[in-house]
Amino acid sequence: MPAKKTKLDKYDILADAMRALRDENEEVIVETLNSKNTGYNTWFYGGRKPQLPVKEGMTFDARASNRHYADSIKIGKDISIKRVYRPRARVKTDTGEYEVDLGWYYVVRTKLGEAKFHSQDADFLSVWNFALSKYEDPEHYHYGGYHFSNKKVYEAWAGPMVRKNTKLSKYDKAMKQLQDLGIEPRKLAEYIEKHYQKDK
Repeated sequence: MPAKKTKLDKYDILADAMRALRDENEEVIVETLNSKNTGYNTWFYGGRKPQLPVKEGMTFDARASNRHYADSIKIGKDISIKRVYRPRARVKTDTGEYEVDLGWYYVVRTKLGEAKFHSQDADFLSVWNFALSKYEDPEHYHYGGYHFSNKKVYEAWAGPMVRKNTKLSKYDKAMKQLQDLGIEPRKLAEYIEKHYQKDK
């Protein structure tokens, strides 16, 4: 009789993201922002129109500003966290008609699947803030001050860290360089083999 599959819940997916953050080889990138630098010491809050992250700041530290206004984060190649804004609602009162902001929720995607989290979920916010701290300073990110109520996420946070691999072989370095350029090594090898045989 085949083994019964364990049903995953949303905290399995969140724990998967946390484990990736505990791997020093996984880079964290802020992909989109909710604001942009508009001049000396001024920022425009864009609301519904995400901005590409700035690379340099003026009197603001660019990374700290990116952290504060982040709307989506990428962890390594396979994991993403995105803030999703709920549609605004129009409310009529005796004095007029107004648009009411209904806030947002977050979507976490890993190889295990996709999960939604409320904007006040303590476990989620700990993972979100851990990711932003690692993005801001990959070498000395803040490790304390997080709150977990879910055992799976806590164990992922408290579990062993994967140290940075600084001893890549020449082959691994070449493969990484190709992937960083957006080239799939396997497809490149197939292309070379196909065209090399034609020339023979």
